[in-house]
Amino acid sequence: MNNNLGKALLDVGKAKGVAAAIESAYLTIDVAPYELERADNAVNAFYALQDIINEISDDINALADNREKGK
Repeated sequence: MNNNLGKALLDVGKAKGVAAAIESAYLTIDVAPYELERADNAVNAFYALQDIINEISDDINALADNREKGK
């Protein structure tokens, strides 16, 4: 496997790990009623970022699979 591709896979794994830790630590915190909209916006932004990470991961895995099939 290409070193750059291997590094990209590792970096995506790190990003997924950080996202899982943030989700576990911060997205379950109770907030005051007057902060609900702000908290909802933060949760929506987090999940949008997590979707982007997952899409990048899927693309990198597809690229890795294509490289392996091409050998």
